[in-house]
Amino acid sequence: MSKCKPNKRKESCIVLDDEEAAESKKQKCIADAKSSFTCPITYELFIDPVRAEDGQVYERGAIEDWFKRSTPEGEEATKTQWKSPMTNVDMGNKLLPATHTLELLTNLVGGGLLTGEEVHAWRAKREALDSDEADLKELQKGDADGDERATYYLGVAHYKGLLGQEVNKQLALQLFNKAAEKNYVRALDRMVNFYIEGIEVPQNFSHAMVLLMKSAMCGSKNGCYRLAHGYKNGRYGLPVDRAQATKWYAAYLSAEIDNASMAAEEKVKKYLGRAAVEEVEAYKARQSVGVICCCHVDWWGEQEKPPPAGCRCRNAVCVP
Repeated sequence: MSKCKPNKRKESCIVLDDEEAAESKKQKCIADAKSSFTCPITYELFIDPVRAEDGQVYERGAIEDWFKRSTPEGEEATKTQWKSPMTNVDMGNKLLPATHTLELLTNLVGGGLLTGEEVHAWRAKREALDSDEADLKELQKGDADGDERATYYLGVAHYKGLLGQEVNKQLALQLFNKAAEKNYVRALDRMVNFYIEGIEVPQNFSHAMVLLMKSAMCGSKNGCYRLAHGYKNGRYGLPVDRAQATKWYAAYLSAEIDNASMAAEEKVKKYLGRAAVEEVEAYKARQSVGVICCCHVDWWGEQEKPPPAGCRCRNAVCVP
């Protein structure tokens, strides 16, 4: 009696069928997982997931935009109920971080279980968000430690809605003022613009000129240029005064904070003339310290006082 030989071809087909079924099952699980971690509004993987009062998880920015679009103008302070984008039932606008959802998604991506173009896009967005959060924490810490630069840029974040912050111009204004009080030139210049143009604050030329003088005294080329321009043309409530204009144009050349445009530079040199520019440059080269600075001149620069002992200010604004 002959022995039956195993049908190797049939067995290999069975193995292949099993592998295909396993791969198909794996792909279905991956697709289901991606669907579970996809915002129902944006159809993208969660970056900053939150759980809403309807029990659903959404991308924070998407559900916040939904609330805004669903709020008639003028009812922001009184509206308490919104329609759920998923169930259309009434819901409040309280949102809670969906921390567990984000952790699971991060683990799936980190373990290589979720792949594809949408995952690459998710990685890039998460890295950007993590970077924003780190930058925000650094600015907040700097502000708490009394760093006027950090205070100013924290204000910029709130003013423009950067680093994941909502636009909050009232808070931004407080931070700009706080930095300006510590003579941070960018904050001074920004507040000058606000008061001159009446942006975020009532228009006030007098206060603008106080801050502009302070900016110029602290070595801002932009401050010196705008002050000179004001005296030259009788702008910002200043009288036409050629002597003051010449003084501040000259101060522009010796100011150390280079925050003015190239156009301003050309206008200054054109106004002063080549001989005057060369004289100022030679004067600067001879001096080891400035002759006037914000620590010994009053707000308006009208009363010069002896510089304090050890003053090394190089922001000369009174050039012979």
